Amino acid sequence: MRKESKMKRTAALLLTLALVLSVLTPGSAAEAKTVKKNISMRVRELKHLTIKNTKKRVVWKKLSGKNKIHLYKDGKRAVFILAKKKGTVRLQAKMGKKKIVYKITIKEALLVPDETPIPISTPAPTSEPTPEPTLAPQVTVTEEAANYEKEVLRLVNVERSKAGLSELSLYSKLSQASAIRANELLESFSHTRPSGEKCFSVFKEVGINSYYACGENIAMGQKTPEQVVDAWMNSPGHRANILSWKYRYMGLGFCKTDQGMKYYWAQMFWS
Repeated sequence: MRKESKMKRTAALLLTLALVLSVLTPGSAAEAKTVKKNISMRVRELKHLTIKNTKKRVVWKKLSGKNKIHLYKDGKRAVFILAKKKGTVRLQAKMGKKKIVYKITIKEALLVPDETPIPISTPAPTSEPTPEPTLAPQVTVTEEAANYEKEVLRLVNVERSKAGLSELSLYSKLSQASAIRANELLESFSHTRPSGEKCFSVFKEVGINSYYACGENIAMGQKTPEQVVDAWMNSPGHRANILSWKYRYMGLGFCKTDQGMKYYWAQMFWS
């Protein structure tokens, strides 16, 4: 009996030792999970990528094709990807032990067919002479607003330069349209005008009768050009406007009042 009991204890000890060794074996540790995904882009395209279902900070790393894309971090779990050159890029997003590897295939940019401006409106055929459009009354632009416009343009072009994009220029008619829109924001802070029309209807009122591409950013409450550009750059939609390759010109309207949020900004893009 003693011999049998001793053998049982020895067997139990060996089993325990085997279990301990199996736990300590390096190959038994859970390996990091890697997920692979594909993304298709075109040169000069800007894409916003967000990692969902995680509270951990995402660490982004370009594994290959480093000179073909530019990354702009957007908070803890998102990033803007700007495609700069044709080719293939491998981008890794790491959250703790989990990894996602994106294979980004970048194609040539779409060619714009002769970049012919698109008419804002096509007048109905008529045998009578078409009257000249009635232009909106000029909005008085203060010296402060004019200086702010130049500073916002400078800050915007700094961001565009980082992204490898061409600089924007000011255009007097677009500046006037932006000034009108800034004043309208006091009555209705929206991309829809107080009249119920879309914001871009202001173009006709200042003598802009066609466009290839256009956009608008609005803001309220920011006191300085630095604050408003920072706010726009930290908002995906506004940032996309600022970093769009489609635009050539920018205008900025600024309005200050003693009521509400006090400071109102309207930024318009056009080409």
